[in-house]
Amino acid sequence: SPCIEIVELDRLKKRRVASEKSKAGLIDSAENKPPWETVVQKLLVPTIRRMIEDRSYDIFSNMETRGLTSLIGTLASTTEEPILSAILSLVLTLLTKEINEISIPMLNLDAYVNLRNESLRDEEIDSVGFLVFGQIQRLQKLILNVMNHWIPLFESERKEREMQQLVLTNLVGNMFLPVLDTLRRFEDSRETPKPTYKRMFHPVWNGLKKLGWLENADTMLLAGPVRAAAHAYDIDRDHDSNEINE
Repeated sequence: SPCIEIVELDRLKKRRVASEKSKAGLIDSAENKPPWETVVQKLLVPTIRRMIEDRSYDIFSNMETRGLTSLIGTLASTTEEPILSAILSLVLTLLTKEINEISIPMLNLDAYVNLRNESLRDEEIDSVGFLVFGQIQRLQKLILNVMNHWIPLFESERKEREMQQLVLTNLVGNMFLPVLDTLRRFEDSRETPKPTYKRMFHPVWNGLKKLGWLENADTMLLAGPVRAAAHAYDIDRDHDSNEINE
């Protein structure tokens, strides 16, 4: 019918005009995006945001960290900068909250005296050692996750200073080093033949060296406690330390 023909002609005209505008670069970039880019912004980005906001991502998991940072790294080359920046801001908020909620076990002076006098039962000593060593392992794993996987993303987004503060002050200075010293004192009190505290410190020390944060003028003050601990434990003079765990 004439009405159908008019509608079809109108559609063809609109398609031709759109095609001409596209070739001339006159169509808005959002309309010109490839289908996969639209899927990324409408499906993947909200999914990542929900994972972070709902705290369903385990910051201690190496596998989850690898997967999430790899995905965000891929998005970095396909999404607009404000979207990526917003996602990384959520990540920084999540990491800060999770780190601030970590409890730190500390032995009091009486505990050390009891350990030296062997007045505690074997199972009590074992429970103390398990608590301290378990916590230092978790902290080391978290630090390596952040340094190996998150830091490169934040460097590209000009948020490195915030991550330096979070890692060097909150995570390493206020948490890892005190627990490491607790482990050292615990092992010294038990005269452990092969103490593990140096082995736990090596990967963190090497990771910070690899990032260049130990000698960087911007981080010299923040890294002070780390360098002092390395000097006290002879880590900075140990050339046989293991490379950072990947």
